[in-house]
Amino acid sequence: MKKNLVFFICFIQVMLLIGCSFNNQNEPSQEETVSNENDTFIYKDPSQDLTNGSQGITYCSDFKEYTLLDMSLDKSYHKIIKKFGEPLEQGYDVVGTFHITDQSLYTYMYYSNMLIITRDFFDENDTKENSIIEIDINGGDYETLKGVKIGDSLDTVSKLYDINFIFPYEKESSNEIVNMIYNRINGAEYYTNRFMFYDYGTVDKIAYIISDIKDEEHNSIPALIFLFNNDKVTHIILYNTLAL
Repeated sequence: MKKNLVFFICFIQVMLLIGCSFNNQNEPSQEETVSNENDTFIYKDPSQDLTNGSQGITYCSDFKEYTLLDMSLDKSYHKIIKKFGEPLEQGYDVVGTFHITDQSLYTYMYYSNMLIITRDFFDENDTKENSIIEIDINGGDYETLKGVKIGDSLDTVSKLYDINFIFPYEKESSNEIVNMIYNRINGAEYYTNRFMFYDYGTVDKIAYIISDIKDEEHNSIPALIFLFNNDKVTHIILYNTLAL
């Protein structure tokens, strides 16, 4: 009887050990759980909580950060000419129906290593607005306010701007800002290739900061966008997200 009791206890212990081992093999580790939390993120800080619907958006309300080439989104076409001279190439695009809704004249100004786009906006009340909606640099020694330049690493951008989310460059992202960036770049590339040579090259990742408040003075919600290829910055774009 005693031998049977000892055997039974040993049998129960062995079965418990087998059960624990099986559960450990099938239960995802902490690291695996984090990496699979949202498969649209290539890199993210595990301390970040995405359950609030943030979509991994990195907000920055300091408007001083939204400058490139010592210029902000309030600068006009004439100020660009004054600073950089006549562009190497220039093209135009008109959007809207005058006298019915509104009309916008987009001017594409191509310089060495940079593309600047301005918009002349005319509404039905005949009011006019002229300002930069986009600055795109792809070479040279130009830097952001924090010192990021073309060729810098993904880690450098992430650390300097406290960006915890890097997205793949793809057509249908779960992040609405990434979708906007993708559509904007493809639209601009399509237009510029009709009138001038401007190649965005290979892009595989996107990172950005965006203001969480509107700049009433400049009528903009600015974003600073970084495009990467092989974890190196290939384009830095200052963009007014209200100018869609």
